Amino acid sequence: MHTLPRPYRFLVVLILVAAVVLATGQVASTQEAAKVTVNVSDRNHRPVTDLKAESFTLYQDGKAQPISSVTFGDEPACIGILVDRSGSTRSTAAVVSTALMNFVRAGHAENQIFVVNFNDSPHARPGPDAQPGFR
Repeated sequence: MHTLPRPYRFLVVLILVAAVVLATGQVASTQEAAKVTVNVSDRNHRPVTDLKAESFTLYQDGKAQPISSVTFGDEPACIGILVDRSGSTRSTAAVVSTALMNFVRAGHAENQIFVVNFNDSPHARPGPDAQPGFR
């Protein structure tokens, strides 16, 4: 079994967590149709596009909900990335930075991305569109 290097495993887990958060945050609490966005990729990080409604199970309040359709598309997302900058990861800093930049460049042009570096405490790095006074 092939395992990814540690920095890439972290990104994969973060992406999966973001997809779950996005999906659960977009489920309507009424009987109306809801749009749920998920990302599915194979072991080589290529998008899987041939999935059908039967490939998924969606739960709301512990009950399986019907899925009427599945479509493939590229949607913008808000993504938070946590980066460990402690001494134990210093030797992988260049690899992590390269992986992050590749991830950002490969994403949707309208993605909103923020990075939180942490060592002993978190440090948010405001982006170019940050609100005045954001620290």
